[in-house]
Formats: sequence, C-alpha cells, structure tokens
Amino acid sequence: MAGVFISRGMSLGVPAGGFAISFGSDGTSTSSLTFHVHFDVCPTWCELAMTHLASAKSSCIARVEAWAGNNEDEKARVWNANSKLLCKRQWRQLSPWMRSTP
Repeated sequence: MAGVFISRGMSLGVPAGGFAISFGSDGTSTSSLTFHVHFDVCPTWCELAMTHLASAKSSCIARVEAWAGNNEDEKARVWNANSKLLCKRQWRQLSPWMRSTP
C-alpha cells in the first residue's frame, strides 16, 4: 500500500473525478483515489534569502572593518571565517535533500 508524506507548507487535495467507487456485475467493489500535493516554495525561499542576507551583511561589515586596518592576521581570520561559514551554510541547505530515506 502506498503512503503520502505531508510536511509543513504542503496542501493536499483531491481533484475533480479523483475519487471513484464502482461496483461490478458480480457485486464486487473497486475504488480509486488520486491526491494532488502542492508545496508552496516561496515562503521557504524567502526565509532562506532573508537569513542569507542578514549573514552576508554582518560578514561584509566585519570584512570591511578588517580590511580597513593593517592587521594581516585579522584579515586572514575574517576571510577564513567567511569561507567556512559559506561552505557550512551551503551544506546545511543541501543536506535535507541529500539524506536517503528508508
């Protein structure tokens, strides 16, 4: 038997003609049900974009402040922190789709 997984932000609907029950001449019944699942990705993408924007703004400010000075160690620290943060953020965003489900 097949199942349906519905998560936050998804809606479930039965289209016109998607549910049918029929009876055969011998009295047996058959039925069919069709679901349409809709996921509105706009709120998710907007949330990701706003999080990314806030992180990018704070990283930009730190980078500008570090590069305004002459401290090469601070410049390297900020550059490495930004690079690691970017890689970590990208992995976190991709990881839910990369996991295998049983």
